[in-house]
Amino acid sequence: MSWLLGLIPGILLVALIQLLAGWLSGLFPLLDTLTFGVLLGIIVNNLLALPPAVRPGVKFIEKRILQWGIILLGIELNFALIGRLGARIILLIIATVVFALFAAQWLGRAFRMNEKLAVLLGVGSSVCGASAMAAVEPIVRPEKEDMALAVAAISLLGAAGVLLYPFCGRLLGMEPVAYGIWAGVSLQGVAHAVAAAFAYSELSGEIGTLVKMGRVLMLAPVAIFLNWRYAGQLRDGSRRRWIPPEVLGFVAVGVLATMGILTRQIDLGLLIVDLKGLSKTFITAAMVAMGLGVSLQNLGARGWRALLLGATLFATIAIASQLMIRLVV
Repeated sequence: MSWLLGLIPGILLVALIQLLAGWLSGLFPLLDTLTFGVLLGIIVNNLLALPPAVRPGVKFIEKRILQWGIILLGIELNFALIGRLGARIILLIIATVVFALFAAQWLGRAFRMNEKLAVLLGVGSSVCGASAMAAVEPIVRPEKEDMALAVAAISLLGAAGVLLYPFCGRLLGMEPVAYGIWAGVSLQGVAHAVAAAFAYSELSGEIGTLVKMGRVLMLAPVAIFLNWRYAGQLRDGSRRRWIPPEVLGFVAVGVLATMGILTRQIDLGLLIVDLKGLSKTFITAAMVAMGLGVSLQNLGARGWRALLLGATLFATIAIASQLMIRLVV
């Protein structure tokens, strides 16, 4: 019981910061609560001398609550809908994700950036934004500063994409179907892709949402691949190839949701729990906790370089996906 009481100060601090982040997101809707949460966590950590009493709760949220957030993220999956995309669009999604991951690695070396930061930017750009980066963080194990930079860069670029994509689509004279596929296959976060797709037309929005859900499904194979790549060496020199439990949980929840066994909202009588909202709350709390461990002194000039790397990767994916869409649509 004493260990549980020891978590309360840190949990209260994270909850307070998260509430403030939600309020700021309401004032500036182009940036989500997660982004504000990370930034506020960094500011609090560097302006205030946090007492040791908050550390156990912050650590608990950063590790354990993040795992549950990743598992519940699977409620967004619907394997039956993915089949409606057709073989060509599914192959387009796979090709875009693979291309983005390799492009991130190559650009990371060209920009002389930390390899794990480049990997995070590649995952965030190719799968589902900050949520995907949070999901692979326990696998890649980057420095907290790199994680904060990646989240900030992807969120800012996604917000820019929401504004730029409809303009570019009309400038290029794209049909609603092709534009919806483009937005769904190349914009970072789910919210970014859906907002930009519906800004073009209702049909584009529906297609963009469906394509984006196909990309969310790629989180499982990407996480498994990264786990194989970054798993530590065992004593006999071999590498661990087990699947992270949170990824198994993510897929299991997706299967249960597809079968209709698990629904987004669960009625507990006096309380209705929204699993999608709960997942977002948990992941955001974990990112706030991570921000509370970031030192501004360690960020240095990497921030601008990370943003430039992310922007170059974003432009590369946007152009490459445009060319691939012209081949398959």
